Amino acid sequence: RKLCDGPLQDIRRIDEEVRRLTDQRHELQTFVDAHQALLSPIRQLSTEILQKLFVECLLAHPFYPPMHHSRAPMLLGRICSRWRDIAYGTPELWNSLHIPIPDYHPNSRPDRAAVMQLRMEAVEEWLNRSGSLPLDISLWAKVIKTGRARVGSPSHELEVSEKCRNIYAYAKALIPFRHRLQSLHLSLPPSL
Repeated sequence: RKLCDGPLQDIRRIDEEVRRLTDQRHELQTFVDAHQALLSPIRQLSTEILQKLFVECLLAHPFYPPMHHSRAPMLLGRICSRWRDIAYGTPELWNSLHIPIPDYHPNSRPDRAAVMQLRMEAVEEWLNRSGSLPLDISLWAKVIKTGRARVGSPSHELEVSEKCRNIYAYAKALIPFRHRLQSLHLSLPPSL
């Protein structure tokens, strides 16, 4: 037994040293991983270059940008705080907008007034970011489906009335920006 005691102690000591070195390696790797992103070449680009790249994101799509968190320019503001500051401070990203009019049945969403208020505030915020640039706006309302209610029925009239209220609300939100309107594309259902 005494013959193996020495080598067993050496093995335990070596195992402990391996654990300590493994923990130290993990700490160092965590540090490197956390700071590697800071060394990324994209972080080396100037604000002006990033602004040009951001504007190119919009030019790659010939349509008005939608107000959606997964599409430019809003997506650009979700990458990091620097990109958000650059995107929000680049008026060329915000002077075009596609506004789809929500198609709520009057009884479908009890919170529709609150949702419309938030959407109106988002439109105003978007257009305020455009600075003093001319505006290109698309306002689109879906055709009211007659499957839910027969044309001319009270229910259908209520849907048409709600759609008109929604269109009016968006048009009213655009009034403060009317002097900067370069183009306004309206796509409205014929039933209105």
